[in-house]
Amino acid sequence: TFGNPATFGNPATFGNPATFGNPATFGNPNGGGDCCCGGLWPVPEHQVAPRSTLASPVSPLVEPLRSSGTHPCRVVVLDTGLAAEHWCPDFAPCATPSVLGDHPHDEPDENDDHLIDPVAGHGTFIAGLVERLAPGATVELARVLSTFGIGDDFSIAAVIADLDPPELLNCSFGAYTIDDEPPIAMTDEIAVIQAQGTVVVASAGNDASCRPSWPAALPGVVSVGALSPWGVAPFTNYGSWVRACAPGVGVISRFFTGGGVVKDYGAGWAAWSGTSFAAPIVAGVLAHSVNVDGISPQQAVARHVDEPHLFRLAGLGTVVNDH
Repeated sequence: TFGNPATFGNPATFGNPATFGNPATFGNPNGGGDCCCGGLWPVPEHQVAPRSTLASPVSPLVEPLRSSGTHPCRVVVLDTGLAAEHWCPDFAPCATPSVLGDHPHDEPDENDDHLIDPVAGHGTFIAGLVERLAPGATVELARVLSTFGIGDDFSIAAVIADLDPPELLNCSFGAYTIDDEPPIAMTDEIAVIQAQGTVVVASAGNDASCRPSWPAALPGVVSVGALSPWGVAPFTNYGSWVRACAPGVGVISRFFTGGGVVKDYGAGWAAWSGTSFAAPIVAGVLAHSVNVDGISPQQAVARHVDEPHLFRLAGLGTVVNDH
């Protein structure tokens, strides 16, 4: 856990009665926008911090793939933003994600309690996954969540409304609503951006539930559940509304670098688990196909998600390979 007595897994926690998306949902002070990220192997019921790991800096295939693209795919990640400059890891050359908005960065300890905030670095981690799977894609981050995973329907919708529509929009967050009705503002803006040609990819959630999570369960969204090396991840949400699944346990990507509370992550790599990280794997596969094959994002979805002959799991949709 994060080291305090009141941690993930105590009464007021993700997934218990006082939770993101239950009676206090999108649009309330303690509202939605829960990042769909979870723990490490072995995956516990409640979420814990990512752990430090080492990884090879850049695949030797990065440059050939970057130069082979016929259409530079633009991927916007709505999340916690990009790590502030002095915490930001070294991405592949010329591949550091760009940022959108007036306050696009996050720091590891924004409440100054000398602990890494629960989802600090979440956006950086996700951007790293997209960049590694789709070299040459333009990755942009907009901050819509706090480092505690809190956001609200109206604010997230406002950011979507201000976007120059990208090919792909990754939303690794979600929440439940009263009566399981979709959040009004986000539903409208996602429909608008979809009509302009954007494919939205969203994480399904980590409550081992078939209850629809928003925005993943919205029409046309590529909703993504999680797999483990041994099969279905035990925490993943599932149901007829989940269209795809991808690895979501022990996923490795970029994280804060530096000293202080992140001294154990000095190399700028971490391993994390959750549907939050399965979603950008699917987004990365789609972006790679747009880049290399010169097809539209809708054609990429048809090829990698909707093709009838692809392997599927009941309640989790198409198994999307990241290689």
